[in-house]
Amino acid sequence: MRAKGRASFILHEGILRYGTQVGFAIIIWEVLFILIFTRNPIRLLQLALAWSFLAIVFGAFIGHVLWKQHEKDYHNARLG
Repeated sequence: MRAKGRASFILHEGILRYGTQVGFAIIIWEVLFILIFTRNPIRLLQLALAWSFLAIVFGAFIGHVLWKQHEKDYHNARLG
């Protein structure tokens, strides 16, 4: 995985693996909030765009943090 590079890792592990899950969890909370506390209609296009945005933002952040941690662990394992 390391040979494929940071961008590939962030895309696959960060955005596609963790970002989609975090985005989905936040969207579920938003839908529940709308259903319980308001009478507003649920706009599916708005939810889909919000999910995409959240998946990319949170996924890129999580992927970047994981990459840095794995790189640190890799270098420490080689030295120790």
